[in-house]
Amino acid sequence: MKGRNLSLGLIFIALGTLWILGNMEIINFSVFDIMRSFFNLWPLILIIIGINISIKNNTLKTILWILFIVIVIGYSFYINDSSYEKSRYVEEEVVEMNEDTIKGKLNLDLGATKYDVVSKDNENNLAYIKSNKNYQIKESLNNSSQILTISNDLSHSFSDDNKLNVNINNNIIWSIDIDTGASNGELNLENVKVQNLDLDMGAGKIDAKLGSLNNTTYINIESGASKIVLNIPEDAGLKIEMDGALNSTNIDDLNLVQNADDILVSQDYAEKETKFDVKVDMGVGSFKINRY
Repeated sequence: MKGRNLSLGLIFIALGTLWILGNMEIINFSVFDIMRSFFNLWPLILIIIGINISIKNNTLKTILWILFIVIVIGYSFYINDSSYEKSRYVEEEVVEMNEDTIKGKLNLDLGATKYDVVSKDNENNLAYIKSNKNYQIKESLNNSSQILTISNDLSHSFSDDNKLNVNINNNIIWSIDIDTGASNGELNLENVKVQNLDLDMGAGKIDAKLGSLNNTTYINIESGASKIVLNIPEDAGLKIEMDGALNSTNIDDLNLVQNADDILVSQDYAEKETKFDVKVDMGVGSFKINRY
């Protein structure tokens, strides 16, 4: 019993330490890769359980569990470096734009996925979708807002090589709502009028580049142990409301001023033509804002 407790204790200590170091960007590590690694190697657990039933040496049992977690962690670093090109796009979907569409809303409801959202100048189509797995696509029109919802096929929600590319029309105003688990995402929205960006993340990474085409962009982030990077124009106004625990952040380096409502704002915020209003509620994670 003591050996089992020691094994579990060592495993949790190792994972917790790597998790924190990864969120602080001291090492290149993500919980997303650990989950993928565990998903691929879980049959080893059956082997270890079988060996443990056959032996009585508690020290050897502890060594086996430690060896298992070392293998899982080592494999997670391997797939972090090598698995992105593992698959290729094999399906393509073209979503036509309704003639009454003035605004677009993109909802991404994803499990374990590597995804990116980019923009394209195309008056006839709302979006191009490319993927290497089956994704459920729903489309509707609410007044003049065309809504596109993309979600994982249930059978592939926990697969380790899901890949998705969404290319949206940049001639209309967009609201983007992303709800993900252990996913890695890139948003290149510099040429898109983004009115709202809502991120609800579990444990994952996202890097978003936003432009100055919309007067005010409202960004709302709710996250657990995630790594989030926002890239905004150098001359844009910035307002931040932040609530979190042990967050790694560069907010202190942004030269923001705390107002009477305890909200951080950039100098001359009111006079700026382009503004970003950001609300962040994070657990143990990394949050950074870069200017470009």
